[in-house]
Amino acid sequence: MEYLIIVIASILSGIGISLVNLPIATLTVPLLIVLCTSFQGVNGTFIAIGVALTIELFASLFNTIINIKNKNINFKKSWLLLLIASLASVSGAIASYYTQGEILTGLIFAISVIIGVTFLYIHTQKEDINQSDSYSSLQYICIVFLGLCSGFCGGYFGINGGMIIVVILLSILKFDRKNSVGTISLLMTLTALSGSITHISFSPTIITSYWPFILIGSGVSIIFVILFNKLKSRFNFRIVNYIVAGVVIILSLSLLYYNYRDFLNQHIVDFLKPFLGFCIYVIPVSLILILVKYKTKIPQYIFRKLLHTTAYVMIFPIIFLSNTFYMADIVIGAIAFCVIVILLIVEPYSWFHELLIEKRKYEIMFSLLSFLIVFAGINSLLWGILGDNYKFLPIAAILAWGTGDCAAAIVGIKYGKHKLQGFLIEGAKSIEGSIAYVIVASIAVFITLIISQYFSWWLSILIAVLCGIFGSLAELFTKRGYDTVSCPLVSALILLIFAFTL
Repeated sequence: MEYLIIVIASILSGIGISLVNLPIATLTVPLLIVLCTSFQGVNGTFIAIGVALTIELFASLFNTIINIKNKNINFKKSWLLLLIASLASVSGAIASYYTQGEILTGLIFAISVIIGVTFLYIHTQKEDINQSDSYSSLQYICIVFLGLCSGFCGGYFGINGGMIIVVILLSILKFDRKNSVGTISLLMTLTALSGSITHISFSPTIITSYWPFILIGSGVSIIFVILFNKLKSRFNFRIVNYIVAGVVIILSLSLLYYNYRDFLNQHIVDFLKPFLGFCIYVIPVSLILILVKYKTKIPQYIFRKLLHTTAYVMIFPIIFLSNTFYMADIVIGAIAFCVIVILLIVEPYSWFHELLIEKRKYEIMFSLLSFLIVFAGINSLLWGILGDNYKFLPIAAILAWGTGDCAAAIVGIKYGKHKLQGFLIEGAKSIEGSIAYVIVASIAVFITLIISQYFSWWLSILIAVLCGIFGSLAELFTKRGYDTVSCPLVSALILLIFAFTL
């Protein structure tokens, strides 16, 4: 049974490494540590990584030979990156040996899911080729950093980044796509070599006891590397990336659940209540917004603020239906994951840009992720630190920003006659808009505090006004749309200070 698992893992890995330079450990290590009892001991995860790296050494070597024959590797531009990554892989393998097995296992699952998600983004990268073999000082810094990170991760997880590095080679170092893919193949070979040697030196049983896994895995993966290198020109690059992303994400999450099923089954209801509550809220509201967009002549700035309102109102089902602050944070993390996956899939299509007109590429995704990260941080800061008695305090902080920012934009655009200008102020801001922020945010905070009965009515007024004033100042002086971060954080700090001191 265990040999069948290594055959299946090697088939998937051979296809992945030949088509998209998917590191073998991405699928092999999770499959081995979850489904094979031979890899479930104290050092089981470390040994599984060592086995995967040894298999990758042979599979990627054949892939590299093919790329060399096709002249897809630029040694002059990549020698420094390859050298640094090879050396860093040794330190990563050493750190992996001294990491507790359970922590290493959890990190493996996390990095596998991240690798899967990146394949939804890679196909959008365009070539911007630099014909010169020399780099600027900033590019040299990038090479050193990239080499250290990819090499360390290659030795630590057995996953050196693969196509993530292709994105950097294309966008920052100005490789063409063929050379970037070929360079990653060689980098995988070298990091697998140094990483596997280090793993074997710390745990010789990788060779003495697990050689059948290495032999079978190497043979099967090499066969599929050779086969799919001949077929890869027939495949659509975008579709291949979508398929790889789907397989890696679904398989990694399935194995993650199976590995931690006892713990997850105990808490699944606590998770599903707020998550399904969010879905029940956001799906019909989104459909209504689509109808509003196409069936009415609503101004663009009003529609954007309706989207803005839809986002911050999500705090209610999450907070109300969560039993603990950390479960609320887990739900927020799950929502963030869904946001990344969905928006990366729809981003290339024109209908998405017609529906949600972005000021810059990925604006919607980055704004939502910024908000979710801030929401989780404020939730941990207020509910987490202050305790269950202050469960609803994060709502006040988020509403201060959400309602205030909407009011400032609408009033400022429609009635703002007295403009505010200065080198610290970005865009068209007005006195009327700032006053609207103060008034509306103060009312929202006051109502929340009175209903929650955290403070006396006069103290609630003082806190609400302070949140309105300082939130308005943060909105006024924050640039590049980061008021999503600054405004709620300012309100959260004010609420935290008063809650601590009283």
